[in-house]
Amino acid sequence: MKNGLYSLLSLLLTLNVVDLSVAKNASLVVDLGYAEYQGVLNDNTSNVDFLGIRYAKPPTGALRWKAPQYPDPVPGIQLANSQPPLCPQAFGGISQSNPFRNLSGAVSRRDIPGLPPNQDEDCLYLNVHVPGSQFNGADATYNDAQGLPVVVYIHGGGFVFGGISNASFPGSVGGYDGEDLLRNANNGVIAVIIQYRLGLFGWMAGESIKADGDLNQGLLDQQFALRWVQQHISKFGGDPSRVTIWGESGGGGSVLTHIVANDGCTEPPLFKGAISSSGVLVPYLPYNHPIPETLYTQVVEQANCSGSQNTLACLRAADVTVLAAANLQVNDEGYIGTYPFGPVIDGTFLTQRPTQLLSAGKINKVEKFLGVHNSDEGTIFLLGNNVTSLVDFTENLFSAMSENNIAEVSSLYSGLAPTVAAQSALVYGESTFVCPTYYYLETLHGIAYKGMFAVAPAFHTADVFYYFNTSLQSAEIPKFNNQSFQQAFAQGFLTFASSKDFNPNGKFDQTITPEWPLWDSQNSEMVFNRSADGLPAVGVVSSDEGLLSRCRFWHSVTNETFQ
Repeated sequence: MKNGLYSLLSLLLTLNVVDLSVAKNASLVVDLGYAEYQGVLNDNTSNVDFLGIRYAKPPTGALRWKAPQYPDPVPGIQLANSQPPLCPQAFGGISQSNPFRNLSGAVSRRDIPGLPPNQDEDCLYLNVHVPGSQFNGADATYNDAQGLPVVVYIHGGGFVFGGISNASFPGSVGGYDGEDLLRNANNGVIAVIIQYRLGLFGWMAGESIKADGDLNQGLLDQQFALRWVQQHISKFGGDPSRVTIWGESGGGGSVLTHIVANDGCTEPPLFKGAISSSGVLVPYLPYNHPIPETLYTQVVEQANCSGSQNTLACLRAADVTVLAAANLQVNDEGYIGTYPFGPVIDGTFLTQRPTQLLSAGKINKVEKFLGVHNSDEGTIFLLGNNVTSLVDFTENLFSAMSENNIAEVSSLYSGLAPTVAAQSALVYGESTFVCPTYYYLETLHGIAYKGMFAVAPAFHTADVFYYFNTSLQSAEIPKFNNQSFQQAFAQGFLTFASSKDFNPNGKFDQTITPEWPLWDSQNSEMVFNRSADGLPAVGVVSSDEGLLSRCRFWHSVTNETFQ
């Protein structure tokens, strides 16, 4: 009899009917309706990590350039113990001039043998990280009867690269590990890190897409993931009524866009707190503007679909490696330091440019907003650019800007830095990252906080290593290795996300950060810097009046920058 039981157990294991690891960790299983996922206990932190949860169907074949769809049911328990594949990646432009000034449309063809093993078009996944002390499975009871607050992080990468498991920075290892956010929040939040379609897979526009597809696919993915959070996060012990969205660079720009999405009438509400780190406002062109139409034509040509009566059907039938090669090539052709693909005005998700929606008060209700930027956002985008004229640079950056306004840019910036390259970096950084932060501060006056990361060199992305401080490492980014500074900077974000009133002042531990005021009539903001003698310098200052004046100029020409 005993031998018979052993034989039966052996047979069941062979047939995968019984999984001892699942049985052992049954309390770590969450039933999402379409699938059951078993989390993994992190031996280093005692938290529970759910890696690679599918939140939408594979956006492949007939679903290319369509809104994300609810996943198909999957039988059995899925072990959520490995990072998801990245969405197909591309990089920024490398051309010394803006090809869209003459809309030539023709690009050379690049062939690639196949996608790298860590990239896949089937990439709509997210990770959930739950403090171990709060998680006890389906019958859990929580220290907070309403569940823990939730922070949803949207990665950057110019809308063309990045992902959960891959840092968006050269020389980095690891990825965007939500364990870092839990640690910086003293295990006071649940962290969700999401992926979304990139490059031509997530942002292709034009009349053909409008007629038989959905525009702004990447933004729709993000919103779909936020709806997933509303529906499912309570099963992990999270409170769907206390969600903060947070992103950096393209992710920060996505946060800015979600604030004004759907004419400010997104239903149901998907978040209450919003954090934008170096949030970008790229040109938001109409979906059928000549530039997105040219990009569509370039992709059609790259995929050998020009002779097809239905070019979109041809693209949907194309092999993913063909499209991945086109993605790389078309992005390469862009002006150096810029990214051809990105959000467009589609008439539904975005009915106008973000600054127009702000001015019209079409804003999704947020309880608080935190806007942070770095003191030198523009320099890294000038790397490799042989710019010799501030006028030429401005013309290439904003191809629709009038001669009078280009002359005004030259007048405003030519005396602010000793070299043309440094002046151009200021133009790029302030017009694209810094001033958009102030646009939102002005509109959300009285419910907004402002911060600046200024530890030299304070380049774009340098701040991210201070809150994803163990999963992101890079020898190329010098870091201020001061525990007091790192704790103060990281806790500002996570205190904001975890507090009931979205306030960065309710610290878990005592830090060197003084009281952080709202960006009020005094235009007060918190600066995180290092002193000349190598000590932390964290304090409140008034916003620079010269900068605010330049931002007023940039706001006045958003009809030409399409922001």
